[in-house]
Amino acid sequence: MQQQLSKIENGINCNLATFLKVCNALGLKIDLDQPKITQLVG
Repeated sequence: MQQQLSKIENGINCNLATFLKVCNALGLKIDLDQPKITQLVG
């Protein structure tokens, strides 16, 4: 179970990274603090 959970977390992190890259490419500046993201996901 623990392994599956971390796999999902990694997937979410990848999606977030991609999302931020796309936003940067579009010229959108988004400031997200890591703790807030972790809280949202958790």
